[in-house]
Amino acid sequence: GDFDSLYERYKKEIIALGYPQEDVNKCFADDVSLAIANTFQAITHANAGGKGYSYTFCIPYDITFDDFELGAAHAVDCYFLFGNFDGVFSFGTNKEVYMSISFQKMIANFCKTGDPSTNDVKWAEYENGHRNKLIIETSRFTVVENPEKNRVDIVFEILNQMKSPYFSGLA
Repeated sequence: GDFDSLYERYKKEIIALGYPQEDVNKCFADDVSLAIANTFQAITHANAGGKGYSYTFCIPYDITFDDFELGAAHAVDCYFLFGNFDGVFSFGTNKEVYMSISFQKMIANFCKTGDPSTNDVKWAEYENGHRNKLIIETSRFTVVENPEKNRVDIVFEILNQMKSPYFSGLA
């Protein structure tokens, strides 16, 4: 379909996920810059026989920069990975420290064994037939198969219409 009808499908998908109408453009920008790139990288890696794991950091914060609300902004997960809650952001509640320690254990396990799973969290490998993704939320980790499928597929279609050589044929 044309761009307008694809974008209307995308908006319906985002609103059905519980996002307000005013966040649709922000979600689209996030999907184009982060979710699509992450999915494309994971697909390419899996197609080459690589073993990989994918996650989405979904801990929402009222992070504002120049009156623009960032939410769970890109790279905020690094504060959890390194346990660095001092400084610009006001992180560090008991839940956040627990999530940070758990995330650190997963990354350490991956470095040691090639599998990030812990006794508490079984992080399933990303495979094209089962696009598993670890969803990191405020107080839990959940593995979900292809959580962004519909919206990512729509964005792939839009990018294909734009004749983007990077995403051609992935939708």
